[in-house]
Amino acid sequence: MKCKKFPSKAVFLCLALIGWAGAAQAETVEVSTQAQFATAYTAAANATEGTETTIVMAAGDYDGTGIRWEQLEIPMVRTVTLQAADGAAVSLKIKVRSAEATRSGSLIFDGIKIVPSNTYFMDLSGNTSNIGDLIFRNCEITSDGSFNRCLITGGNEAYTINSIVIENCRIHDCGDSYNFIWSQHLVKSVSVTNSTLYNYGGESVFCARVKNQEFAFNFTFCNNTVYQWANTSSRRAFAAVGDNYSSASTYTFKDNIICGYKGYTEGSTVTNDRFVLVQTSNGGVINILNNILLGFKNDDATPNKDKTIWGTGTLTKTITNAWPYDGDLNTTFGFTNIPFADAAHGDFTLDITNYPKLATCSTVGSMIGAPQHGKYTLTVGAAKAATLTLPFETTIPDGVKAYALSYTSGDNATATPVETTLPAHTPVLVNAETGSYAFSATGTVESVAGTPQSGAMTGAYILTDVPTGSYVLQNHGGNVGFYKVASETPQQINPFRAYLTAVSLAHMLNIDFGSETTGINKVRSSVPMVSGEYYTLHGQRVVHPTKGLYIVNGKKVLVK
Repeated sequence: MKCKKFPSKAVFLCLALIGWAGAAQAETVEVSTQAQFATAYTAAANATEGTETTIVMAAGDYDGTGIRWEQLEIPMVRTVTLQAADGAAVSLKIKVRSAEATRSGSLIFDGIKIVPSNTYFMDLSGNTSNIGDLIFRNCEITSDGSFNRCLITGGNEAYTINSIVIENCRIHDCGDSYNFIWSQHLVKSVSVTNSTLYNYGGESVFCARVKNQEFAFNFTFCNNTVYQWANTSSRRAFAAVGDNYSSASTYTFKDNIICGYKGYTEGSTVTNDRFVLVQTSNGGVINILNNILLGFKNDDATPNKDKTIWGTGTLTKTITNAWPYDGDLNTTFGFTNIPFADAAHGDFTLDITNYPKLATCSTVGSMIGAPQHGKYTLTVGAAKAATLTLPFETTIPDGVKAYALSYTSGDNATATPVETTLPAHTPVLVNAETGSYAFSATGTVESVAGTPQSGAMTGAYILTDVPTGSYVLQNHGGNVGFYKVASETPQQINPFRAYLTAVSLAHMLNIDFGSETTGINKVRSSVPMVSGEYYTLHGQRVVHPTKGLYIVNGKKVLVK
């Protein structure tokens, strides 16, 4: 990587040089003013060689000042990424156009707040090229009042867009008419994942505008949270294609929470099929897996989940775990209405503390909906210790220490600190002062194959019987530690907890924290049980044992 300093003192171009000839293949430009942005984007978009340009934008509002027609243009050939600098709040108030035939590059927005300056954000009218990828990643897309129609419109039916991708975005309050994506180019695929969509009074998410029944289309909608999306003055769909695309087209909806159209009230009866997932009259392959689906037609004597689709032609359908059609919400999850923190004001946090069935109901054994909304509240008692297993990646809160536990032999388990981030499905021992601690999801989707395990610990998301011979964290008479489970005293752990597995005769395992100071009440660091100490089968120390069965140095001893 080489860095070249250009005459403009605040603009640096880093060129990745590939090949012996040194031809520029990828470059990064840092900008901090509108003028620098205009210069950098114009150069990248009009370049006729090279592969990638990333424009890293300092905090601020950027518009079309200094750019031809005061609008961004689809790049000629390059993939151009507009990326917010780390921690920077970047707002883009502009329109994207493509009035020239030869523009066939790709455009990526990453970490940008997009506030379009027109009724449309991206107008492809006049373009007669096959466009690459149009990607929105980690963005907020909203309106200041002028943007009230489409994210993408226009184009030419003889050409294609390779893909439209919306990933980890927040889309809200940005329209009351037309379809959100309404391209006249044929679109090979649309993917919306890990995103939150709410308060939209327009029409469908994607609507096919031109007909080519030989054209196979792929629509993917996974791990999203949707609230009050689309009007129902006519039939609206997340993918509305009619008879425009091939019967080989595929539509996949997985692990979403969809909470109705604009104006829908939870629990109400819906008597029409104007709000559907897919609207097709030329068939297709439809997979609808593990979704909460509210606002769809539900007035049949026996609720019919097929009413989430409006379709004719040859349809191959798989619809499983479509709640409440496949089990009402209260029976399945323990709530009647989805317990968002404050959906009316855009807070879709879901605290799973009291709703453990939400933790693993997705197709990959994690939460459904946009993954960044997960939360768990851990209550730590006077012992200052707890075990914890969560279905999402989380940042460890201030004041909390987490440890992975391993076991090799003897009477000790070894604690290894887990720093900063706790991975999903990773059982740990927690040390904290008495109180409540909120663990919030980072937004990373993780799958789990079977029971969550890490080191010597096994986690659980439901009330679970602990195998005999394993160890559970308990407080026996002020002695906090991992105590062995005997067949005559079966134990269970609650959801989001863990137990420890060790091949040991010890009644209680000591935890070796090394040089760590934990503050855990009476869980000792590598201190073995002293010869002659007697414990009841319930783990209580006895100074003067009487007749009965005791544990001494990890072995059962009968005192007569």
